[in-house]
Amino acid sequence: MENMTDEEVFALLTSKIEELKQAQISINDTKAELDALQKELANKQVAYDTLEIELQKFMESIATK
Repeated sequence: MENMTDEEVFALLTSKIEELKQAQISINDTKAELDALQKELANKQVAYDTLEIELQKFMESIATK
C-alpha cells in the first residue's frame, strides 16, 4: 500500500467496506433463517410432546379395559 495513490487506497478501502457490508447482510440472512428453523423445531417439539402424551393416555386406557 506504500506505492498506492490516495485514490487507489480510497478505492480499495471502499471496495473492502462494501464486501464487509455484503458479508453482514449474509450473516443477518443466515441468522433469520436459523431463527425460523429454531421456531419450526420448537413447534415440532410441542407437537411431538403432545402426541407422546396422547399416546400415553391411549395406552393407559387400553390397559384399564
